[in-house]
Amino acid sequence: MIGLAGAGRLFNEEALRIMAKNNERPIIFPMSNPTSKMECTFADAMEATQGRAIFACGSPQEDIEALGPNGRTHCSASQANNMYIFPGLAFGAFLAQGNVVSDHMIMAAAEALPSLITEGELKNGRVFPSMENIRSISAHVACEVIKAAADEGNVSNTFLIRALAKGEEELKRYVQRHMYTPDYRSLVPPLDNSKMPASHHQR
Repeated sequence: MIGLAGAGRLFNEEALRIMAKNNERPIIFPMSNPTSKMECTFADAMEATQGRAIFACGSPQEDIEALGPNGRTHCSASQANNMYIFPGLAFGAFLAQGNVVSDHMIMAAAEALPSLITEGELKNGRVFPSMENIRSISAHVACEVIKAAADEGNVSNTFLIRALAKGEEELKRYVQRHMYTPDYRSLVPPLDNSKMPASHHQR
């Protein structure tokens, strides 16, 4: 079931249990935002399906312990958010300096994600890789977008063309070197307390 109505709890317990009865791994995607408009919560879906649901949602949800056939099982929620795709897609297109973002490039970005899901994440029910690794995910997506652009002759960045010619590892290094890192040098020198007047230490 895929929910996009924005009308609240449309996926009730009865509907979820019917899905679980007829499917070993029922797919439950309540995509409406915000949380108050979701068709069901992660906890609703997991409890009704004994932790068997393949679940992704539009709003963030906490992981839970769901009661399954073998007792309580840890279940991880997946948020189907465009932050998995857009940064890497835009970054790859920017580095390529081509003249179009093609369907082939967009598909390459989408198809880059599944390979990043670990076995452990799959066992916990994740549909998408953990957001804790979003920078490496974005770098990987950018690389795949660049390769798709190159397939179509849509790369004009000569430095990137050289990196592509040297292989996968050089492409990864090129992308990582050009990623923005929000680290800044302090403009104010560190305060040396040893040089402060004694009166300041006594306050």
